Amino acid sequence: MERLKYSFKNFIANGVGADISKICILNYYCKLKNISLYMNENDEWMIAHGGNWRTLFDSMVMTKEDMPEVTDEIMEDAMNTSEMTLDKMIECANEVYVPNDKYKVEIQSDNKYAVIHVRRGDKVEGKWKEGKYHELDEYLQHTKEYDNQDVFVMSDSPDVAKEAKSKGCMIDESEKRRDGYVYKMYYNGYAKNDMEDELNIFFKNMEIFRHASHLVGSNASYYYVMGQLLNGKKGVSLSDNLLYSNMFTLMSSH
Repeated sequence: MERLKYSFKNFIANGVGADISKICILNYYCKLKNISLYMNENDEWMIAHGGNWRTLFDSMVMTKEDMPEVTDEIMEDAMNTSEMTLDKMIECANEVYVPNDKYKVEIQSDNKYAVIHVRRGDKVEGKWKEGKYHELDEYLQHTKEYDNQDVFVMSDSPDVAKEAKSKGCMIDESEKRRDGYVYKMYYNGYAKNDMEDELNIFFKNMEIFRHASHLVGSNASYYYVMGQLLNGKKGVSLSDNLLYSNMFTLMSSH
Protein backbone atom coordinates (compact mmCIF):
# COMPACT_ATOMS: atom_id res chain seq x y z
CA MET A 1 0.00 0.00 0.00
CA GLU A 2 1.30 3.44 -0.93
CA ARG A 3 1.99 5.88 1.89
CA LEU A 4 1.73 9.66 1.94
CA LYS A 5 2.56 12.28 4.57
CA TYR A 6 0.73 15.60 4.86
CA SER A 7 2.50 18.75 6.05
CA PHE A 8 0.65 22.03 6.55
CA LYS A 9 3.96 23.87 6.14
CA ASN A 10 3.96 22.88 2.44
CA PHE A 11 0.78 24.88 1.77
CA ILE A 12 -0.37 28.48 2.26
CA ALA A 13 -2.17 29.41 5.46
CA ASN A 14 -5.94 28.87 5.57
CA GLY A 15 -8.60 29.21 8.22
CA VAL A 16 -9.16 26.25 10.54
CA GLY A 17 -12.40 25.34 8.77
CA ALA A 18 -10.66 25.23 5.39
CA ASP A 19 -7.69 23.22 6.65
CA ILE A 20 -9.86 20.61 8.39
CA SER A 21 -12.23 20.34 5.42
CA LYS A 22 -9.28 19.71 3.12
CA ILE A 23 -7.94 16.99 5.42
CA CYS A 24 -11.40 15.36 5.32
CA ILE A 25 -11.32 15.41 1.52
CA LEU A 26 -7.73 14.15 1.38
CA ASN A 27 -8.42 11.36 3.88
CA TYR A 28 -11.42 10.25 1.83
CA TYR A 29 -9.40 10.41 -1.40
CA CYS A 30 -6.59 8.31 0.08
CA LYS A 31 -9.04 5.62 1.17
CA LEU A 32 -10.45 5.49 -2.35
CA LYS A 33 -6.93 5.15 -3.77
CA ASN A 34 -5.78 2.59 -1.16
CA ILE A 35 -3.21 5.05 0.23
CA SER A 36 -2.21 5.24 3.90
CA LEU A 37 -2.30 8.89 4.93
CA TYR A 38 -0.11 10.17 7.76
CA MET A 39 0.18 13.59 9.38
CA ASN A 40 3.67 15.05 9.80
CA GLU A 41 4.74 15.18 13.43
CA ASN A 42 7.51 17.62 12.52
CA ASP A 43 5.11 20.18 11.08
CA GLU A 44 4.61 23.93 11.32
CA TRP A 45 0.86 24.54 11.17
CA MET A 46 0.54 28.31 11.27
CA ILE A 47 -3.10 28.34 12.37
CA ALA A 48 -2.18 26.12 15.35
CA HIS A 49 0.57 28.57 16.35
CA GLY A 50 3.29 26.53 14.67
CA GLY A 51 2.25 23.11 15.98
CA ASN A 52 1.06 20.01 14.16
CA TRP A 53 -2.24 18.14 13.74
CA ARG A 54 -1.96 16.66 17.23
CA THR A 55 -1.85 20.19 18.70
CA LEU A 56 -5.61 20.32 18.08
CA PHE A 57 -6.86 16.82 17.25
CA ASP A 58 -6.61 13.21 18.47
CA SER A 59 -7.48 11.70 15.08
CA MET A 60 -5.19 10.60 12.19
CA VAL A 61 -1.84 8.79 12.46
CA MET A 62 1.21 10.95 13.15
CA THR A 63 4.68 10.15 11.81
CA LYS A 64 8.27 11.39 11.81
CA GLU A 65 9.23 8.98 9.05
CA ASP A 66 10.69 10.12 5.76
CA MET A 67 8.09 9.31 3.10
CA PRO A 68 6.51 10.95 0.03
CA GLU A 69 4.65 14.15 0.83
CA VAL A 70 1.26 15.35 -0.36
CA THR A 71 1.88 17.86 -3.16
CA ASP A 72 -0.24 20.58 -4.75
CA GLU A 73 -0.97 18.18 -7.62
CA ILE A 74 -2.17 15.42 -5.28
CA MET A 75 -4.28 17.90 -3.33
CA GLU A 76 -5.85 19.21 -6.54
CA ASP A 77 -6.63 15.65 -7.66
CA ALA A 78 -8.23 14.95 -4.27
CA MET A 79 -10.31 18.14 -4.41
CA ASN A 80 -11.67 17.11 -7.81
CA THR A 81 -12.52 13.50 -7.04
CA SER A 82 -15.83 12.55 -8.61
CA GLU A 83 -16.58 9.71 -6.18
CA MET A 84 -17.29 12.07 -3.30
CA THR A 85 -20.76 11.81 -1.71
CA LEU A 86 -22.35 13.88 1.05
CA ASP A 87 -22.91 10.87 3.34
CA LYS A 88 -19.29 9.81 3.02
CA MET A 89 -18.07 13.35 3.70
CA ILE A 90 -20.22 13.57 6.84
CA GLU A 91 -18.78 10.24 7.96
CA CYS A 92 -15.26 11.41 7.19
CA ALA A 93 -15.75 14.72 8.99
CA ASN A 94 -16.77 12.94 12.18
CA GLU A 95 -13.79 10.62 11.84
CA VAL A 96 -11.32 13.47 11.36
CA TYR A 97 -12.86 16.10 13.66
CA VAL A 98 -11.86 14.74 17.08
CA PRO A 99 -10.66 17.68 19.22
CA ASN A 100 -8.23 16.79 21.98
CA ASP A 101 -9.13 17.44 25.62
CA LYS A 102 -7.82 21.01 25.51
CA TYR A 103 -10.28 22.04 22.79
CA LYS A 104 -13.18 19.70 23.48
CA VAL A 105 -16.41 21.65 23.99
CA GLU A 106 -19.75 20.33 25.24
CA ILE A 107 -22.89 22.32 24.55
CA GLN A 108 -26.35 21.29 25.66
CA SER A 109 -29.66 22.87 24.74
CA ASP A 110 -33.15 21.53 25.23
CA ASN A 111 -34.57 24.11 22.84
CA LYS A 112 -34.44 24.08 19.06
CA TYR A 113 -32.40 26.90 17.63
CA ALA A 114 -31.19 28.11 14.24
CA VAL A 115 -27.68 29.24 13.36
CA ILE A 116 -26.88 31.94 10.83
CA HIS A 117 -23.27 32.23 9.68
CA VAL A 118 -22.48 35.60 8.08
CA ARG A 119 -19.24 35.98 6.16
CA ARG A 120 -17.49 39.34 5.94
CA GLY A 121 -13.95 40.69 5.55
CA ASP A 122 -11.39 39.33 3.11
CA LYS A 123 -13.58 36.49 1.84
CA VAL A 124 -16.25 38.80 0.34
CA GLU A 125 -14.06 41.65 -0.88
CA GLY A 126 -10.52 42.29 -2.11
CA LYS A 127 -8.08 39.90 -3.76
CA TRP A 128 -8.99 37.00 -1.45
CA LYS A 129 -12.69 37.26 -2.30
CA GLU A 130 -14.41 33.88 -2.66
CA GLY A 131 -18.05 34.68 -1.96
CA LYS A 132 -20.84 37.22 -2.37
CA TYR A 133 -21.81 39.83 0.22
CA HIS A 134 -25.23 39.20 1.81
CA GLU A 135 -27.10 41.41 4.24
CA LEU A 136 -28.20 39.90 7.57
CA ASP A 137 -31.86 40.25 6.56
CA GLU A 138 -31.23 37.94 3.58
CA TYR A 139 -30.26 35.19 6.03
CA LEU A 140 -33.13 35.94 8.41
CA GLN A 141 -35.59 35.39 5.55
CA HIS A 142 -34.79 31.68 5.99
CA THR A 143 -35.45 31.51 9.74
CA LYS A 144 -39.02 32.82 9.82
CA GLU A 145 -40.25 29.72 11.66
CA TYR A 146 -38.03 30.77 14.58
CA ASP A 147 -38.33 33.78 16.86
CA ASN A 148 -35.21 35.90 16.57
CA GLN A 149 -34.39 35.08 20.19
CA ASP A 150 -33.90 31.47 19.02
CA VAL A 151 -31.54 32.42 16.18
CA PHE A 152 -27.82 32.43 16.95
CA VAL A 153 -25.82 34.70 14.63
CA MET A 154 -22.21 33.69 14.07
CA SER A 155 -19.86 36.19 12.42
CA ASP A 156 -16.35 37.61 12.71
CA SER A 157 -17.79 41.07 11.97
CA PRO A 158 -18.48 43.41 14.93
CA ASP A 159 -20.99 45.30 12.76
CA VAL A 160 -22.97 42.12 12.03
CA ALA A 161 -22.98 41.19 15.71
CA LYS A 162 -24.26 44.65 16.64
CA GLU A 163 -27.03 44.46 14.03
CA ALA A 164 -28.00 40.94 15.10
CA LYS A 165 -28.28 42.02 18.72
CA SER A 166 -30.46 44.98 17.72
CA LYS A 167 -32.82 42.52 16.01
CA GLY A 168 -33.08 40.37 19.15
CA CYS A 169 -30.93 37.50 17.88
CA MET A 170 -28.50 35.55 20.03
CA ILE A 171 -24.81 36.41 19.78
CA ASP A 172 -21.81 35.57 21.94
CA GLU A 173 -21.12 38.97 23.49
CA SER A 174 -17.86 37.74 25.03
CA GLU A 175 -16.38 36.89 21.63
CA LYS A 176 -13.64 39.08 20.20
CA ARG A 177 -14.30 39.47 16.47
CA ARG A 178 -11.27 39.60 14.18
CA ASP A 179 -12.72 40.56 10.82
CA GLY A 180 -10.46 39.20 8.05
CA TYR A 181 -8.51 37.08 10.54
CA VAL A 182 -6.70 34.77 8.09
CA TYR A 183 -5.68 37.57 5.73
CA LYS A 184 -4.29 39.62 8.62
CA MET A 185 -2.59 36.58 10.13
CA TYR A 186 -0.89 35.79 6.82
CA TYR A 187 0.44 39.29 6.25
CA ASN A 188 0.78 40.83 9.71
CA GLY A 189 0.73 37.97 12.20
CA TYR A 190 -1.08 37.66 15.52
CA ALA A 191 0.11 37.19 19.08
CA LYS A 192 -0.15 33.61 20.37
CA ASN A 193 -2.92 34.63 22.79
CA ASP A 194 -5.00 35.98 19.89
CA MET A 195 -4.49 32.78 17.91
CA GLU A 196 -5.41 30.68 20.93
CA ASP A 197 -8.57 32.71 21.45
CA GLU A 198 -9.49 32.28 17.77
CA LEU A 199 -9.07 28.50 18.11
CA ASN A 200 -11.35 28.44 21.16
CA ILE A 201 -13.96 30.44 19.22
CA PHE A 202 -13.76 27.96 16.34
CA PHE A 203 -14.29 24.87 18.49
CA LYS A 204 -17.11 26.54 20.40
CA ASN A 205 -18.84 27.56 17.18
CA MET A 206 -18.50 24.09 15.64
CA GLU A 207 -20.38 22.63 18.60
CA ILE A 208 -23.08 25.29 18.22
CA PHE A 209 -23.36 24.24 14.56
CA ARG A 210 -23.47 20.55 15.51
CA HIS A 211 -26.51 20.84 17.77
CA ALA A 212 -28.56 23.37 15.74
CA SER A 213 -31.88 22.34 14.22
CA HIS A 214 -31.56 24.73 11.25
CA LEU A 215 -28.55 26.27 9.47
CA VAL A 216 -28.29 29.26 7.14
CA GLY A 217 -25.09 30.55 5.56
CA SER A 218 -23.14 30.58 2.34
CA ASN A 219 -21.21 27.69 0.86
CA ALA A 220 -18.57 30.25 -0.10
CA SER A 221 -17.23 29.51 3.38
CA TYR A 222 -15.40 26.33 4.45
CA TYR A 223 -16.33 27.35 8.00
CA TYR A 224 -20.01 26.94 7.14
CA VAL A 225 -19.35 23.79 5.10
CA MET A 226 -17.60 22.23 8.10
CA GLY A 227 -20.49 23.23 10.33
CA GLN A 228 -22.97 21.48 8.03
CA LEU A 229 -20.88 18.30 7.91
CA LEU A 230 -20.71 18.13 11.71
CA ASN A 231 -24.43 18.86 11.92
CA GLY A 232 -25.03 15.92 9.59
CA LYS A 233 -27.20 17.64 7.00
CA LYS A 234 -27.21 20.41 4.45
CA GLY A 235 -28.42 23.81 5.55
CA VAL A 236 -29.57 26.73 3.44
CA SER A 237 -26.87 28.32 1.30
CA LEU A 238 -27.49 31.80 -0.10
CA SER A 239 -24.67 31.43 -2.61
CA ASP A 240 -21.79 29.17 -3.52
CA ASN A 241 -18.04 29.65 -3.75
CA LEU A 242 -16.88 31.81 -6.66
CA LEU A 243 -13.52 30.01 -7.02
CA TYR A 244 -13.94 26.40 -5.92
CA SER A 245 -16.44 23.69 -6.76
CA ASN A 246 -16.35 19.96 -5.80
CA MET A 247 -17.17 19.93 -2.09
CA PHE A 248 -19.04 23.23 -2.33
CA THR A 249 -21.13 21.86 -5.20
CA LEU A 250 -21.80 18.79 -3.09
CA MET A 251 -23.02 20.98 -0.25
CA SER A 252 -25.13 23.21 -2.50
CA SER A 253 -28.74 23.51 -1.45
CA HIS A 254 -29.89 24.83 -4.86
